[in-house]
Amino acid sequence: MQTLAEKRLNPNNHHLSPDAKKHLRWLYLLYYEKKGGFNDLQQQKEATRKWENNYNFKRPHQALEYLTPMEFYALWKKNLEKAGAIAEKWQEYLRKQRLRLTRARRIKKKEQIDTLMMFIDAKLKRNKQEVEDVKLQLIDCKLCSAA
Repeated sequence: MQTLAEKRLNPNNHHLSPDAKKHLRWLYLLYYEKKGGFNDLQQQKEATRKWENNYNFKRPHQALEYLTPMEFYALWKKNLEKAGAIAEKWQEYLRKQRLRLTRARRIKKKEQIDTLMMFIDAKLKRNKQEVEDVKLQLIDCKLCSAA
């Protein structure tokens, strides 16, 4: 008898969005590899209910100033202004993170381009030692396919 994980979507399916793939991989790991799979839908539903209960009622979330989602919901119902301040604080943090990551990507791209140009230059000069040195740098820059 096949387990539900074997019958369901494959997380490596290329027709799914990246978010869906991430979610399916997570489900696959949680239910299939960690728990040994489920033999019927009822078992899977019960495990999902337990996980959701823990996630929503017991597990604090950094983005909610270490409140559980249900505690945040209760705060939102009681004091919309305070709940809004928590949400805005987290949004500001995310904006700063996006800027930091964008700058880091730009720097990495510049380093990758410089390293690739050094590789081409070494190849044109037919300097074997320099080519090998730059190949290692390309591998470190995640451009090893160009080498």
